[in-house]
Formats: sequence, structure tokens, C-alpha cells
Amino acid sequence: MKISVLGAGAVGSMIGGLIKYYEPSADVVLVARGEHGHVLAQRQSVSLLGSWGMHNIALRTSLSPGEIAGSDAVIVTVKSQDTQQAMVDAAPYLEDALVVSIQNGINDQALEQFVARQRLVTGITTSKMAMVQPGTVSLQVKGLIVVGPSRDGINQPASRQARNLLRLTGMKVAEHPNMMGIRYNNLIVDALGFGSCLSASSFVSDTVSHQLWRDYVGSPLLEESLEILRRARIRLSRIPGATDAFRMQGAFRLLDKPLLGRALQYLSNKIYGDRPMLASLSQDLQRGKKTEVDAVNGHLVRLAHSVGFDVPYNELVQASVHQLESRITESYLAKNEVLRRFQSIAPRPRLRIAG
Repeated sequence: MKISVLGAGAVGSMIGGLIKYYEPSADVVLVARGEHGHVLAQRQSVSLLGSWGMHNIALRTSLSPGEIAGSDAVIVTVKSQDTQQAMVDAAPYLEDALVVSIQNGINDQALEQFVARQRLVTGITTSKMAMVQPGTVSLQVKGLIVVGPSRDGINQPASRQARNLLRLTGMKVAEHPNMMGIRYNNLIVDALGFGSCLSASSFVSDTVSHQLWRDYVGSPLLEESLEILRRARIRLSRIPGATDAFRMQGAFRLLDKPLLGRALQYLSNKIYGDRPMLASLSQDLQRGKKTEVDAVNGHLVRLAHSVGFDVPYNELVQASVHQLESRITESYLAKNEVLRRFQSIAPRPRLRIAG
């Protein structure tokens, strides 16, 4: 069985590497680019760091999408903004392969131009992976992978194949009937996390645990994003066993209760300590790369405009990230500056989630 990973950055390298580790007989090919891709191609191996220590896994690696030819399955993990071009480059070699997208954002339009819907499966992962250095990827938080069929069920057999394939990683994999609702739920969590990235703040210890951030940044972003989907008539589903928009709602309410809030803050600090919980956007800003903000907050902005809804908070995140992308020296804003920007658009002194 030949399994190729298109866009093998942190997520793709971890998924492909773990499949090879647990299923040595599989012919796994990582297609990557940049310095990470060059290191992989030179070594013909990938290093995976996790609770297990370090695994150095020999497998095939390439800088060329042509290496995916003859694949039984192609796992797409490119950044959302690169999906269109990656699929243009890969299309001549996809043939009849099962194509599984594990990406942020809603990239169906770009994918379906090149892949028959019967062979295309979309999914998310709640695990957090990071590039330690070129050639080495770390699994910072072990979560799960969720895949599922489209609403019309046309790709149901492919969804089952994707679920079984991804279980070769040794990670928990779930199949869900409302995959679109799962993906939009995950999109809201990413949009919220991107708000914390403006100041390179850890999502748990530096933002969610602080009252002012919740009042002026977190709660308004969450409320606004949920309202967008309500108006667009998109039904969300809970992400099994993972942080999602609904659980964030509950956490914000509990944290606003003085005694319980302090207890939860203490517990989160004990669990996470100084370990940073940074979204992929923060890593891209550090490296001076184009981010996924247009596919996350920007997608919510476009969806809101399509239903005639003004969304100043997601627009502010998107505009602020664009500003940081254009900077030559500084990658982030000061925390006080982020708070000031959000306070300037607040319609009232304090914003809390109702209920």
C-alpha cells in the first residue's frame, strides 16, 4: 500500500511518520518543501518527538508532487492558502487515489476541482504539532482525528477507508456524520486562538485565564463567530472529547465566577505550566510566512457578509494579522496593544456570553 502526504509540514510529517512507524510494510512518501523539505529529502527520514521520546523513521521523502503517482491514498495537509496551487501541481498524479484532507479552514471548493467527491474525505485533528527544527516535528498535545462523509453520503465508503487508514497512526480516530458541523466548530476555535496569537500569547495561561482578555477579546470573538453560523444556518456538532466552541462557552462562564474561576486558573497553570499553547499561525508569524488567517477569520468574515452581518472582531483579527505579516522586524503586537484595539470597538464596557 502506497500512502503519500502532500504538504508534509508539522501535521503531515507526524501523520505520515506515525503510519510508517506502526505499519512498516506501507510505502509512505512525504512531499514537503522549504528547508524542512530539503532536510527530509537529504535524510530520507523524519524525526518525531513525543511522549515516546524520539523516533527517527526512515521513509521516502521528496520535494516533487510527482512522487505521489501510484498512491492508494493521498493525505493533504498543506496550509489552507496553498491548497489551490498544491492541487494544481498534484492533479496529474492523483489518478484514482483516495484523497483525505486534514486541514484548517473550509477548502472544499479547491479540492473538488481536482478530486471526485466519491474519493474525497475531509477531516480535522485536535492534536497540536510543531516544527522543532527542519526535519524534526514534535507532538505537543495528543488529541484525535475526526473524519466523516459529506451530507449527501456520496463518499461514505471512502470515509470508512480514511478512518481505517488514519488509525494506522496509533492515534484516536473518530468518524462523524456531520463533518461540516465539526469543521466549522473547529474553525471557531482556531479563530479564537488566532486572537491570542497577535501577541504570541499562550492560549491557556496568557489569555483565557485573564478576565480582561475574555471580556474584550475572547467572548466577543466567540459570540460573533457563533452568531455568524447561526445566521448562515450551519448546524454545529460537538467535537468528541476535545475543546470546541461549546466547551469554550462553558469555560468562559465558569471562569467568570470568582472562586471557581480562580480554582480553574490554578488548575490550568498546574497542568500546562510554562508550556506554550500556540496556534500554527504564531509559528508562521515567527518564520515570516503567510498565515492561514484568510482561511479562518477571513472565511468567517466572508460568510458573515454573505448573510448581511457585520463582524468587527473577526475583521480586526484578520487586519491585525495582515499588518504583522507585512512587518520586517516585529512579529507580534504587545499584549496591551491587542487589548486596546479590541476595547476601541467594544460597544459596551464589558462583554460576557449570555447565560
